[in-house]
Amino acid sequence: MLWKKEDPKKKEKPLPLPGEYLSSVCEVKTVKNELVATGTITEITPEYIQIADRGNTMVGLRFGSVVKVNIFNSRLGYRVLEGKVYLSTQQFLRLVELNILLDREQRGAFRVRTSIRGKLFWPGKPAAAEPGAASPAEAAISGTGLSVTVEDLSVGGALLRGEERIFGGGDQLVLQFMPVNLMLQLNGVIRRVESQEDGTVRYGFEFQDIPDAQQDALCAYLFQRQREQINQRRR
Repeated sequence: MLWKKEDPKKKEKPLPLPGEYLSSVCEVKTVKNELVATGTITEITPEYIQIADRGNTMVGLRFGSVVKVNIFNSRLGYRVLEGKVYLSTQQFLRLVELNILLDREQRGAFRVRTSIRGKLFWPGKPAAAEPGAASPAEAAISGTGLSVTVEDLSVGGALLRGEERIFGGGDQLVLQFMPVNLMLQLNGVIRRVESQEDGTVRYGFEFQDIPDAQQDALCAYLFQRQREQINQRRR
């Protein structure tokens, strides 16, 4: 019997995503950025990835539909993939023909609209109640913090609205707020400042060096809000 010699140049098909991303959280969106599902990566093979949302029912998607998958891992960072729906059940979603998208696609990942009160202050000056601060500026300088509303929130940062232009681009600050039953204090930097017609100021705040426990709590909140959005569209 003659054995067929394997071609040494023939290599195994690479994984569409490093295996370390298994169990990472992800969100699935249409090409028009409509959120359709959230979950975790449960399988990674050379041919497909599989997503499931344990304890929740997945939304059925049409065979062959093109979707984007925003994947986040606190250690490895973001990955954004585009793929086609191969199997869609109430338990899982299987995607094939996966391609890596550009980094700029990450900006809209894991983002929800909110209305959470918080404080923005300099590092080392806790946002504690302190009488005698006559203005937002004095409050920010003294350590009580500038009161802000978190209007838009993601794992990468937040859009904040405050009463005055106290801080500027590049300022290293701390944002304290409570989206869940846990007070979060997240370090970050002001990336942009925009004055509004009503006299308020919007701050674009990018998170930096978030501890794993706080990042997990933030992800849990974002996923809960996203599930609520999906369920509302089903009604």
